[in-house]
Amino acid sequence: MGRLVLAAVVLVLVIAPSAPAAGGAAYVPDEVLVRFAPQVDGSERAAARREHGVRAVRRLPVPGLQLVRLPAGGSVPMAIEALEREAGVLYAEPNFLYAPLATPDDPFFGQQWGLH
Repeated sequence: MGRLVLAAVVLVLVIAPSAPAAGGAAYVPDEVLVRFAPQVDGSERAAARREHGVRAVRRLPVPGLQLVRLPAGGSVPMAIEALEREAGVLYAEPNFLYAPLATPDDPFFGQQWGLH
């Protein structure tokens, strides 16, 4: 258990948001992460995406979480605001960019399956 806690601390220390943009942390300019409530079915999710002009790119391992792409010229903050007004959306957030600050010197770092 001690190694797992240490690995988590190391990960927190060496991974940080990449260089901030003018208004905060950097993010992908045309992508948003949207998490739908469990009771929202596929057709309702599709209707919400259509209404806001976004398209699903990928389902993610968290239940109800999807990566969506905005139309050309779309604004991430405006899309987030609009999507979060939907009754079936738990939250929407930018697809933040992260970059390692350093590589741990742990010789077993590559064998730590939980960090992949």
